[in-house]
Amino acid sequence: MRAIEPVSSGFAANPEDGVNIHWESFGPQDAKQTTVFLPTWLIVHSRIWKGQVPYFAQHGFRVVTYDPRGNGKSDRPEKGYQVDRHIGDTLAVCAANGIERAAFVGLSWGARPGVYLAAEYPDLVEKLILIGASIRFEDHPMMNMDSFLDV
Repeated sequence: MRAIEPVSSGFAANPEDGVNIHWESFGPQDAKQTTVFLPTWLIVHSRIWKGQVPYFAQHGFRVVTYDPRGNGKSDRPEKGYQVDRHIGDTLAVCAANGIERAAFVGLSWGARPGVYLAAEYPDLVEKLILIGASIRFEDHPMMNMDSFLDV
């Protein structure tokens, strides 16, 4: 049993490959602050945030979570598990929910797309919270440290 049920849910298709990503939205949909909890690892679905979602939703935040590709209710494509596809999934979920600006929370591997979003989409990322970040910048073409440091 859940501590709180979603107000709305649905699927967002990544425009690059059409993979459907399942998302859920909690709390007041007209809240001043939206918080997006990023998936931690692709092998863990969005219910990992079950302890945080009710707290934030009950304290006036709009909270959005989503299952990463290959897990939960999201599609399970045979390939396409690179970080750039994960970024596309996040952007598709934000678009499906009309999110123009939000706080993003990344735990462990989820910090990696959070940093990329902050660097490449600074108008979207109001705040970035990283918990136990698992990030390696060297030798990764998606991580442009110059653009990150310029923000």
